[in-house]
Amino acid sequence: KYLEYYDSFLNGFHLEKDGERRRDIEKLNLISRWYCHNALVHFAVPHGLEQSGGAAWGTRDVCQGPMELFMAVQKFPLAREVLLNIFSHQKAISGEWPQWFMFDRYTDCQEDCHGDVIFWPLKCIGDYIRHTGDTSILSETLPFIDTPKEQGKPLIDHVRLAIASIERRFLPDTHLISYGGGDWDDTLQPSDESMKKKLVSSWTQALAYQVLRLLSEILAGMEPELADHLSVLAG
Repeated sequence: KYLEYYDSFLNGFHLEKDGERRRDIEKLNLISRWYCHNALVHFAVPHGLEQSGGAAWGTRDVCQGPMELFMAVQKFPLAREVLLNIFSHQKAISGEWPQWFMFDRYTDCQEDCHGDVIFWPLKCIGDYIRHTGDTSILSETLPFIDTPKEQGKPLIDHVRLAIASIERRFLPDTHLISYGGGDWDDTLQPSDESMKKKLVSSWTQALAYQVLRLLSEILAGMEPELADHLSVLAG
């Protein structure tokens, strides 16, 4: 039953190759079930395998392992549901996301986030629309984590708010986004707090370019003015 469930969830994923590397390919087939198990634990026990007692979704984390798995194995309704949840936890005041947030009956969240976190929900929405063609998701009215629910706005306005936040963090006279609270390696924190507004992470900057270019292409037929603006920013 275990194998049947994971093979079904993986949507028939199977690699084949003749010749001397056949055993290496079979290793990938076997370990794909473990990758699936890992991502589902990360999804269902929200802090992931290494912090399995947690009760929150890391914004960046759930945009990576679980979301990328759901997209790869074409579990698009599940991916859509996760995206709506993520965008419902954006902060209206700053346009960014908390590093992690609670769900169900819990409302706690970590206010500060690393400098790259804002790009991951944007990347996910771009990837989702590119693969599904489901542009209706942009019209879904969603709340924010820090305002009353009745003040919710369409998801496309959530996207605009995030883009404005990104632009506010550009270093003067550049299109380079500030380091903020760090990048994926959260051990690299500057001892001088002021440097968070002066440093640039090359890793985050590469992610910024990728996301802005992706969204400019995805939105070209629906939001041409915004798409053109994103193309300029990426350029």
